[in-house]
Amino acid sequence: MRHSNQTIAAAPPQSLWETATETVPSRYNWKWILQTIIGQPALIAGITAAAVLVAIVLVLLRTPTYSASTTVQVTNLRLSMSGREDAYFAESQFDPSFVDTQVQIVNSKAVAESVIDSLKIAPPPSEPGLIDTVKESIVGLLGTVVSREPEVETGETQRAAQLRAFAESLSVTRIGQSDLLDIRFTDTSATNATVIANEIAQKYIAKVDADRVDSAQSGSSWLRTRLQEVGPKARILSAAAVPTNKDGMSGLLMVIVAAMIGFTIAVFVALVRELLDTTIRSPEQLRNSSGIACIGMIPSLRGTHDKLKNKVLQDRFSPLWQSLRQAAVIAEGAGLGARLRMVGFTSTLPGEGKTLMATNFAALMANAGKKVLLVDAQPYNPTISQEISPAAGRGLLAFLASKTQPISAFTCRDAGVSYDVLPLDLEADRGQVSQVLWSGGIDRFATGMEQYDVIVFDLPPMIASGDILAASNHLDGLFHVVQWGKVTEAELRSALALVPSVKDRLGGAILNRVRARKMRRVFSPDATLLTKQKLLAKKA
Repeated sequence: MRHSNQTIAAAPPQSLWETATETVPSRYNWKWILQTIIGQPALIAGITAAAVLVAIVLVLLRTPTYSASTTVQVTNLRLSMSGREDAYFAESQFDPSFVDTQVQIVNSKAVAESVIDSLKIAPPPSEPGLIDTVKESIVGLLGTVVSREPEVETGETQRAAQLRAFAESLSVTRIGQSDLLDIRFTDTSATNATVIANEIAQKYIAKVDADRVDSAQSGSSWLRTRLQEVGPKARILSAAAVPTNKDGMSGLLMVIVAAMIGFTIAVFVALVRELLDTTIRSPEQLRNSSGIACIGMIPSLRGTHDKLKNKVLQDRFSPLWQSLRQAAVIAEGAGLGARLRMVGFTSTLPGEGKTLMATNFAALMANAGKKVLLVDAQPYNPTISQEISPAAGRGLLAFLASKTQPISAFTCRDAGVSYDVLPLDLEADRGQVSQVLWSGGIDRFATGMEQYDVIVFDLPPMIASGDILAASNHLDGLFHVVQWGKVTEAELRSALALVPSVKDRLGGAILNRVRARKMRRVFSPDATLLTKQKLLAKKA
């Protein structure tokens, strides 16, 4: 119900809404990235520390290996018989395939077996892998059901495993575009790696010489002597020395790299977490996502609703007092362009603290000398009726049904409060409240306006869109209570879209139950300013 002596502006004045509705840049920029990193120190430190711990364990458990390298020079000699004396010369145009062939010879099974037999290298210990260990465990658990023959390693199996391990430890590469071969062998013993690398070079040279002699046997006695010097020849250019440094990264470098990787992963997780978390945690986020001006931030208050119903009078000049004081000034006509005599408090979801704001707003207005009526218009969870006036026999429904009795016959006043309360009839059908109240029954309050300066309604949350839509057509203004970190931007926008007429009647929003310690890492200029309101309470 709107009163003839009030004029509600079709559009709010610029003083309240211009900053709330202006276009703002995206919050996802470098500042947002920096704020996200600084704002989640526990996550960043935890993941980074876990990565460092894993690196330390790997450093302590890894088996050290050493690599020894022997450099061999290979040439391909040709025979020239153009003159009286024979002449041998190396090819001027080096054939890459020739060097590749020598690499394959060094890696051949013949050279490997020769080195193994010469140095009497022991077969590698048979260590089952992870899959084999799992298989053995399963077979052991099912031993009474599954039977299998034990595997016996033969000499051929051991030899094959020995050659495979030898090949995995050997690396032969051509050095650049030269005729030099780098023969590198890796072992857990630096001495063994050196001995084996040099032995491989010796066995390779011996094989090349033997193959060249064998090739010359097919010629005549005169040619045989000359052909023995034709073909590939090799010599050790640089023998392997005992390595002093372990292979791979040093332990310190591994830890540093792990810390960098862990930090990178932690930052990525923090950014994804922040990107997916769109719950409202700052006045700017509230304003930018919905166009609602934030008029106050209230920290979490401890205690039951019954103990906190007059909290605003107990903590004067506190953030609660400052927020509701601004709401009272707006209700006096400073915000929506007219004095608000019928004011409602709502929220997006249940449990955000709107009832506590409504009762404390009524207490603040009454303390200022106003005659205030608090109406419990929340049929889904009538907290006011249950806590402030549980013994009330008649209430809102009875008042709406009555045509002659004054409103004072249905109100009550709880101990410790200075305003009247019109409760719900707890034993009546509460499902009728919304239908009766907002479908003509609201006109009954016209008679009460003569004795009350302000009537405050505790409304259902906005997800009860039908109730809020009906209420917005009759009330002079509403205040929206948003719990910090509970409602997402999408939920708030969707709730406002369900009741488009509400936005023109919203006097502002109150960010409730703000977690002060976590709020320090949100980096909100508005929040920084609003949280300083508590300094006024300390000086008072």
